[in-house]
Amino acid sequence: IPNALEDVKKFMASNTLLNLNSQLRFMRIWKMNLKKIYELIGISFIAKKLCWGEKSCLENIKHAKLIAISCDIGNSTKKKFTVLSDKYQLPLLVLGSKFDMGLAIGKQMVSVIIITDTKLSDKIKKIWRCKFEEDSCL
Repeated sequence: IPNALEDVKKFMASNTLLNLNSQLRFMRIWKMNLKKIYELIGISFIAKKLCWGEKSCLENIKHAKLIAISCDIGNSTKKKFTVLSDKYQLPLLVLGSKFDMGLAIGKQMVSVIIITDTKLSDKIKKIWRCKFEEDSCL
């Protein structure tokens, strides 16, 4: 499961010789790309191309193109959506907290989001793949 926070920790641990400026530049790039993902999730919400909440996502999983879960989701829910992502061959992204995901769509706290639009999910996947690169992904 791609996990943004774990990726950052691994990158920082593997590059202990990086100076402080390089580490700060890396964190800035990572935050900018995560912000772009949240913006696209917000656009998906406005366009009515996503479902949020566990029950709604389970009902509409057949229409999903991408699953995003929060990093502080419960273990049983994480396992449930991991199995579903494997079953339907969907990318599963572990993003920030429930609060951050909810903020992206104007709700209080959201633990699971599925994107139902192909173009928006492709754009999110593209940003996710290049989250550690300096070049703009948009």
